Amino acid sequence: MDLATQVLTYIKDHPQQTTVIRRGYQNTISFRLKDTLIFPGLHEWFPENRLNAFKLADSFISHHRRLVRWLGEVIDPDDPPEPTELWLTFSHVTDANFLYVEVSFE
Repeated sequence: MDLATQVLTYIKDHPQQTTVIRRGYQNTISFRLKDTLIFPGLHEWFPENRLNAFKLADSFISHHRRLVRWLGEVIDPDDPPEPTELWLTFSHVTDANFLYVEVSFE
């Protein structure tokens, strides 16, 4: 399982360990996770106090339909968006001791 899948699955399966950050955008949702979590390649993928934005492979949407649908429902429960592309942004906000995850539906 790749890191993006691990992180997003963790967020879905452990809502009590995450904080949803709503910024009012129709295609984006952000999450805050404790920085004590351990993911493979954590320091590489979650740079300290910088953003790491990247597009997921086109196959991610078709291979992880339930996960993508859930994310859409978090963004807008009444009218979940359906992406043609998915972008992730990761960061480690060291002063606040949290990992930042943003999902953008394009």
